Formats: sequence, structure tokens, C-alpha cells
Amino acid sequence: MVVNGGTANLTVAGAISTNTVTVNGGSFNTTVANALSGEQTSGAWLDDVRGTMYIAVGTPLRDRPTAAPLGALVATYQIDDSLAGAIKQATNSDVVF
Repeated sequence: MVVNGGTANLTVAGAISTNTVTVNGGSFNTTVANALSGEQTSGAWLDDVRGTMYIAVGTPLRDRPTAAPLGALVATYQIDDSLAGAIKQATNSDVVF
């Protein structure tokens, strides 16, 4: 599986082991592992190769509400000056990160 130019390595049963998911040199394996375990999850992810930060959200994918997850959907959004400007404009606040 290719994600933003990086690779994700998953085991056959859909489980994930430590440090197997990397994207552009950064790791967001906790977000993926929690989603594969059935939890909605979110957090920040730092791509240390490109020096960029992302908001990451993961959710389990199931065929029935009570079934074990069949996979996970993880979406990211880059945190950058453009986002800071949009937050500043919407809230009339200064934003620093």
C-alpha cells in the first residue's frame, strides 16, 4: 500500500506491529493500530523527513456495527501557514504552532 509516497506494511490478519507503518519517514502506527483495534482515533503526526505536521484521524472499517474491523481508514490534513491563516480569519485570533 502506498500512502503519500511512503509505504505501509500490514500483517495478514489486519494486525499491525510496532514501527511497521511509515509515511515519508514519519510514523503514525498508533493511529492505524488503534483504528484496526476498533477505536476511533486522532492525533498529530510529524513527518520528520519533510518537516511537516499533520492532523491524523483513523476509524475502523466494518461490515456490521458489532463485527471486528476489516480494515482502517486514516485521513490526514497538513498543518501549515495556510491552515493557520484560515483559523485566524475565522476566529479573529493569532495562531502559532
